[in-house]
Formats: sequence, structure tokens, C-alpha cells
Amino acid sequence: MKPKNNKERRNSFLKFILIFIVTVGTIVTAVFFDFQIADKENEVLKEQAMLVKEELKFQAEFANKMEVVSIMIDSLTAPGATVSFDNAEIGNKLSDLQNSIPRKDSTANYELYDKIIKTFVKLQKSQNRLIGVREVEEKIKEFEIELKDCDEEVASLNRDLQVALRK
Repeated sequence: MKPKNNKERRNSFLKFILIFIVTVGTIVTAVFFDFQIADKENEVLKEQAMLVKEELKFQAEFANKMEVVSIMIDSLTAPGATVSFDNAEIGNKLSDLQNSIPRKDSTANYELYDKIIKTFVKLQKSQNRLIGVREVEEKIKEFEIELKDCDEEVASLNRDLQVALRK
């Protein structure tokens, strides 16, 4: 005995299978793309993390070099310092520091580092002016002592002249 609605049952079963396959395919595709997007996102995040690590490493190196330059600039005013040699060394260090700044997409950071270097150059010039002022102060003190000696000599000569005029 055959069922009378065999054709309808077969059509319904085929429709069910078709809808089942489409549904399972959609779910599998969604899961696949979900993992695929996560992998790409992980790659992008790893790349960004690597850039941040490189930036932090550069900042640490830059800070160490800044400390060296700062110590060199401070030593300019130390007694017995060879100013011209030290200025040349500081200029070389600042030039190396300027050349070590990455010029990639970090324009804001580049400007920051550039301003730091310009500040060090201004500090170096100020230290050199301070050295010049100290030298001038020493000469002024020498001239004041010399002036005092000359005043004493003039006073002594005036006394001698007064004594000579009285006779």
C-alpha cells in the first residue's frame, strides 16, 4: 500500500533538506568569518603593539641620550672644562639625537623630540653665555683691584706732590 501524498511528502522533505543545508551553510560561513575577522584583528593589534613597543624602546633610548647630553651641558661650567671641545661633543651628540628621531607617521612625536633638542641647544648657548659672563666678571674684579691700586697710587702721588709744593 502506497501513500497517496508521496509526491507532496517528497517535495516537503526536499524543501526541508534544502532549507537545512542553507541554514547550516549560513551558520558555518558566519562562524568562519567570525574567526577570520578575529585573526585579522589580532594581526592588526599585534602590529600596533609592536609599534608601541618600538616607540617605548626609542623613548627610553632617547631619554638616556638626553641624560648624557644634559650632564655634558652641566659640565660646561665646571672649573677646568675645555669649553670648545665640550661644545663640539655636545653638538655631535645633539646631531646624533636629531638623526635618530623616526620620521614615519609620528609627526606629533617628531615635533616633540625636535623641540626637546632645540631646548638643549638653547641651554647650551645659555651655558656658554654664562661662561662668558663669569669671565667678564673676573676681568671686572681684576680691573677693580687695578683701579683701587691706581687710586692708591694717585693718592700717594698727590701727597708727594703736596709735600713737594710746600717746600
